[in-house]
Amino acid sequence: MKRLRLIITLICVVGGSAATGVLRAGDDNIVREPNYPLAARWTVAKFNKLVFDVQVTPHWLEFSDRFWYSYETRDGKKYYLVDPGKGAARAAKAPLFDAPQMAAKLASATLVPMDAQHLPIKAIKFINKDTALQLEVEVPKDADIPGLKKPAVRPTTNEADARDGDDDESPQQRRGGNAAADDPEASGKKSVGFEYELASGRLTLIPDFEATKKPVWASVSPDEKIVVFARGQNLFMVDAANYVKARKNPGDTTVVETAITTDGEEHFGYARRLSDEDKRALRKDSKDDKNKAGQRVPSITINWSQDSSHFAVVRRDER
Repeated sequence: MKRLRLIITLICVVGGSAATGVLRAGDDNIVREPNYPLAARWTVAKFNKLVFDVQVTPHWLEFSDRFWYSYETRDGKKYYLVDPGKGAARAAKAPLFDAPQMAAKLASATLVPMDAQHLPIKAIKFINKDTALQLEVEVPKDADIPGLKKPAVRPTTNEADARDGDDDESPQQRRGGNAAADDPEASGKKSVGFEYELASGRLTLIPDFEATKKPVWASVSPDEKIVVFARGQNLFMVDAANYVKARKNPGDTTVVETAITTDGEEHFGYARRLSDEDKRALRKDSKDDKNKAGQRVPSITINWSQDSSHFAVVRRDER
């Protein structure tokens, strides 16, 4: 496995023990009572609804020194293409595409209304030597997309049970093989693929597009040869071959992992604080992972270098 170099930035959060409270006059002194309603306004769940993106994650292109990134504010999500040039003075940034035009093209192709400020783009990948984009777009599950290849219809449960012999199919396959039916996040939506030519602005439906479902715990390097994740409070990595094995069977004990850090601890670690969405995804992606160090979970944000030989993280000390 090739050697990676890790750059860590530590941020120390100093608690200045000045408690906010309500002053109440007593007979002999003033008592400071805790203000729980005010504190409740700043819980992680409520704060996350007020804050969108707070940093830039570059996605490097394969055939040039450029990168793209997305950034979300209360006005919606925007996508930018950056050419760093040879210095800050020469760096150039431009929209990756015209959002209103993209919304109009997607609406015409899917027959689903689109909001230019909140395009339902789930994933972007540069293809054809960086001359085009492959877009994964989420639409309602019952949307009838012109030209989209329809999945094969499987027998219903009653039809499958009525067959003689054949017990090789799983219960899920007998129900129709639709994994989204058991996934609260995926239910009601489906992914549709498009190819968008940067030079001409032409948008083309990919009839047989299949979305790549990356486990929530995986941070994949640009060259797709290294995958980083967290166990417990530390960082680990696997190569591409072992990543395939881990995706197929999260509990496979033959998967070879390499520890990157050993100094992680609670409130000063390398694992991301899990949201409810993360927890739901992990129930599917890591359900059979019984490693004594803990199951695979998403790490804190990984910023990969263009050549995949380095990555950087910002580690927060919240002890």
